Amino acid sequence: MEPTRLWEAPYVREPEATASGRVWEQRVETTSDAEATRQAISELRRISGLTWEQLGEIFDVSRRSIHFWASGKPLNAHNEQRLMQVLDVIRAADRSDARSTRAALFAAKEGTTAFALLSAKRFEEARAILSVGTARSRPALAELTAAAQADRKPLPPEELVDAQQDRVHRNRDRARAARAVRNKRLGTS
Repeated sequence: MEPTRLWEAPYVREPEATASGRVWEQRVETTSDAEATRQAISELRRISGLTWEQLGEIFDVSRRSIHFWASGKPLNAHNEQRLMQVLDVIRAADRSDARSTRAALFAAKEGTTAFALLSAKRFEEARAILSVGTARSRPALAELTAAAQADRKPLPPEELVDAQQDRVHRNRDRARAARAVRNKRLGTS
């Protein structure tokens, strides 16, 4: 069953050759709303380089609310939609490192900054000011060798049975003797 709202799961903005330009595509993996929000806040901070306080300014909430959202607390539908719109603009403007993206957000163009436009909910104007970034390159991962796959396999239960009794820390030296503490008021030692 397809979700009724576009922002129920993290989305990816993929360019496609259509008359309208870009189209929305849903990710196929399913995550809970709280997990999707947590991932979106994390990605927004990682890409943009903005502080918790600055994110609070964009959403017109306290930095504490942003912390709650990042830890998985639910947010209302209005802020959830706004989060996805801001994330979409930041993804499009990604300059491949947080410092450059943050500098682009605060660079004044035409008498205003993209950060101020995002705070004022003027997403398309912010997108136009920021233009398209270079985006982050994703490393090409090679297949694991058979030896590497074997190294990553968990140990069989027969080998783990006695592991509970293994000592984790060894005593290198004897522990220091406890000292008596004198209580002057009671006169005890």
